[in-house]
Amino acid sequence: MEKRELIFENKALLNVILGDLKQYMPKLTPLKNAYEALEIGAFTDEIFTDLKKNGIRKVLEQFQTSLEAQLDKSGITNTNLRRVALDGSEAPKIELRNTYEALKNVNVEIYQFGPHRIKTLDLSEISFIDGNFKVGNPEAIAENHCRVYLNDSIDKEIFATLKKAKEALLELDLMAEKFKIPFGLGGSSLVDFFDETDGKMEIKPQSISYVKNLYLQQKAYNDREQNRLKKQEEIKEKARIELEEKQRMFREDPANKYYYETENLEH
Repeated sequence: MEKRELIFENKALLNVILGDLKQYMPKLTPLKNAYEALEIGAFTDEIFTDLKKNGIRKVLEQFQTSLEAQLDKSGITNTNLRRVALDGSEAPKIELRNTYEALKNVNVEIYQFGPHRIKTLDLSEISFIDGNFKVGNPEAIAENHCRVYLNDSIDKEIFATLKKAKEALLELDLMAEKFKIPFGLGGSSLVDFFDETDGKMEIKPQSISYVKNLYLQQKAYNDREQNRLKKQEEIKEKARIELEEKQRMFREDPANKYYYETENLEH
């Protein structure tokens, strides 16, 4: 038998499930009280387990048998008297049915990790230990709800293939970074790169031109931006040189000589 391999465990989900299971608690004590009102024995984890698994039919049959035994022991043989006594026992049976249905119909609200909660929560996660209801065994809940295993060679093959696909997509993103494609390629649909022909997955020939065109488009954009920035710098530099030349010519003009000498004396 192949050894199972744990590949993922969601510990945050475990804490959320333990909290979600507490939604059962308000309906558990009424069920216990209704059972004890039948006076056919103590409410135990064995009784609770049977109720969860088989419902209340067995308990009601036991109650009926116990009631008739008490009537026999009391020496009541009159049919009408026995019927009156049995009819009077309906109230506790109805209460048990109602509390059981209320518990069974609890709809556990899932507050977090909804899309990742493959298994639904149920009463199997609740126990009755030492006179108290307990939200299940965290280890068992983690095993049932929060861990993902590779169980056999098929699982392992699928996982290995998905890892290769992931690595390939990461390589696509690295190539996109190298070619300076702004939004990457890993987010593209696989149908952009592959096609299925006669049951075989093939690389689409046009996928090469698809990626290359993205690269060329981005390169053209980058080149235009560089040229635009370069021209801006050239215009600024030309304006600076022209301004300096005008200032030089102004200073060297004899008509302005007196102005500059006066300015220098004042400073």
